[in-house]
Amino acid sequence: MAAARSILCATAACVLAICAAQARAQTCLQPPGTGGFAFTGLYPAIENKLPLSSFRKGQVVEIDPLALPADEVRGYIKAIQNLGARVSVYLVGGHCDKGPDCDALAGKVKLGTTGSWSIDKSESRILDITHKAVKERLARGIVNAFLLGANYIRIDNLHHPSGAAGPRTGAQMRELFDLVHEIEDQMRADGSIGRDTVTGVIAHNNLVVWEELINAGALRRPPAFLTSERTSQVVPGERWQGDARLKAGDLAPTDVPEIEAGRRIALKLGVPYTIVEFRKMHDLANRDKVFALPQSYVEAAALLPGVTEVIVMPRENNYVGRGEILAGSGPRLMAAKPVLGRAGPCS
Repeated sequence: MAAARSILCATAACVLAICAAQARAQTCLQPPGTGGFAFTGLYPAIENKLPLSSFRKGQVVEIDPLALPADEVRGYIKAIQNLGARVSVYLVGGHCDKGPDCDALAGKVKLGTTGSWSIDKSESRILDITHKAVKERLARGIVNAFLLGANYIRIDNLHHPSGAAGPRTGAQMRELFDLVHEIEDQMRADGSIGRDTVTGVIAHNNLVVWEELINAGALRRPPAFLTSERTSQVVPGERWQGDARLKAGDLAPTDVPEIEAGRRIALKLGVPYTIVEFRKMHDLANRDKVFALPQSYVEAAALLPGVTEVIVMPRENNYVGRGEILAGSGPRLMAAKPVLGRAGPCS
């Protein structure tokens, strides 16, 4: 435990230096294997502490440790895992929350608008996601999550909303995922992560870039599973084109490169793919207005090969609960044991 705390205290001097110094050989990722953990669904719970009776075996429960009482987080995670579920920790990645979080980066890191419904409200978009200060913040969160006993890490807002500046590049994404895997390996080596504890990274949004990295053999390990959120916001083209087409009933899930990439990854690697949408959608082109998500869109998405489930939550500003569930035919088995070391050769 002391060694892990030293990582937490020295992320800039140690972890980041190691990541920069070690060259990564390109290899092709292989499926992580099957058996042992039957995925029964993603359960978002990042804003509230829910009673344990909310969860069930096989779920991946996503929490934000900062939204929970500090002295209860470790026990809460363990109790969820004792149910036969796994825990994912939400980490702020490509944005900062206005207030102390953004203030700590101001003057060092270029910030912009979110390009989303919360523009100029609660968040600022980070334009340089691989800046040293951003990586240090992320490294602290990663170490803390694994010290608390979490299984997975989900880094938020690494995608490129259609109204935002500065697309995330494959090189930037790879640098951040290398950081997670480097910390994960160090904490396994010093015993801070148990030998049999399953850990990993969730591929969340920007799945087009994830697919490019996977096909290039540029990642050390495959993602644990895949999630896409509010998919119309990432449709390429003119500002808010995807939203405009969705409102008009003219957007099909197969028109969304994010969804198509996610399906291909899920089928190639055999990992679950969850799509999260919202019944009341903030209108990206009209501040403070909402529109209803077409039911036909989510029903069509759930029918696509590779999609494991579609979750329709009531609204965007309360990311808690399972909402309406549309089951798909996508993969439902996750790796039963830790996926360690580097991926195998190309087939």
